[in-house]
Amino acid sequence: ASVRWTSKVLGLSSDSSYRYERGVDPHSALEAAWRAVDLICETAGGVASGPVCVVGSDVPWKREIPLSESFVKARLGFDIPAAEMKGALESLELNVTRESAGAAGAEWTVAIPSWRDDLDRPIDLVEEILRIYGTERIPPSRVVSLGLSTEDDPVTTFNRKAIGYLVGHDFNECVNLTLRPGSELTTWVSETAAAELALANPFVEDQSHLRPNLVLGLIDTLRLNQSRGALGGRLCEAGRIFVESNGQNLECASVGFILAEDRSRHWRKREAPDFYTVKHHLAAVAAAAGIDLSSEPIQAISGPGYGWQEGHSFLIGSIEKGWVARLGLVNLSMLRARGVEGSVLAGTLAVLPERLVSAGPRGRYREFSLLPAALRDLALVVDLDTRAEDVRRKVAELARSKAGGLFQVERIEVFDLYQGKGLPEGKKSLGFSLVFRSAERTLTDDEVNGVLLAIQAEIEATSAYQIRK
Repeated sequence: ASVRWTSKVLGLSSDSSYRYERGVDPHSALEAAWRAVDLICETAGGVASGPVCVVGSDVPWKREIPLSESFVKARLGFDIPAAEMKGALESLELNVTRESAGAAGAEWTVAIPSWRDDLDRPIDLVEEILRIYGTERIPPSRVVSLGLSTEDDPVTTFNRKAIGYLVGHDFNECVNLTLRPGSELTTWVSETAAAELALANPFVEDQSHLRPNLVLGLIDTLRLNQSRGALGGRLCEAGRIFVESNGQNLECASVGFILAEDRSRHWRKREAPDFYTVKHHLAAVAAAAGIDLSSEPIQAISGPGYGWQEGHSFLIGSIEKGWVARLGLVNLSMLRARGVEGSVLAGTLAVLPERLVSAGPRGRYREFSLLPAALRDLALVVDLDTRAEDVRRKVAELARSKAGGLFQVERIEVFDLYQGKGLPEGKKSLGFSLVFRSAERTLTDDEVNGVLLAIQAEIEATSAYQIRK
């Protein structure tokens, strides 16, 4: 080690340094000295005189390696007679000091000479045996390789489905760094997250913390686009994020997207995206992870945490359940501080990898009906705090029950919400569109109306909802 260090520091390489930095047998010093004397006498005609002077004592050397016939065969993949194995070792002056016969074949203890310091493991002896036996004698055999797994990792499957959906809806996929500046987390996320997600030894100041969400990186991309006059404001990304929860840093698979205000100059303005646009896309992303957002309560986000605008952003689920979704308006102060113009809507979903399940059965094609559908409307008066989705599920359950095997209930959707004049205080009216269809025949008004009347009767008899006439 000393010779190697000195050679590198001085930038000098010689035959001597090349040999000594790789190790030289100290036990061969006397033999080497006698050999040098012989060569001097032979070439220069000198005469050896005087006694041998030895300084220091010889360092004890003893190295033995256990080796078995079964170990050699298992590593080589073909059979070599035990006698040839032992002969190959002894031809290299690797003497077998002990030999025994076991259930798996011969077993040896091989003494390693001091000049073979490179041999210290059984696998090293296998290499020496093969070298002496001859690599050209290895029998030919068919190459066998394991095939790839039939299923991708659940995280990969989730990312592919979610990004495929978003790209198909005019979003542009981005790939940003997973590290963020500490000042950003302290200002726009939380001081707790800034303390928990800090790297112990960051390389640069603006990449000192793990990212807690994907929106921060997407905002940087949006700012770059705006600074260069690019109008693309629908951006998405899939990647890993790190969420602080009860003193733990949880690594989550996440998908996020943003919809920036359209600042292009068109002769006709299109309808601007709103909260429901974001919720629709986020529900599709969650469905790729096997999560149904419609059945989960939604609550407003309080405070500027994670870069959201208080009073205009919402939270669904919790990381304790294995997933959490956020959607709404990005904090306007953060946008202005970064030089982003206009308002930005965003949606994110973070899922623990163990919460993601493997891909289910492949979807099968089902023929659609070429016959016309029957459309009916149903308006119900419910309490003001009743969730429309809960009412829709109840109506759908009754519709499928009453339709039975006669025809299919294709879909049931909310198309109207009204509250005000003509309704009692604390009440609202929800309008539902019911679509019925049959794959074999055209439905008649009588049978469809009969099912609708049966649904209304069941609602009045079994629920607190009222039929709005």
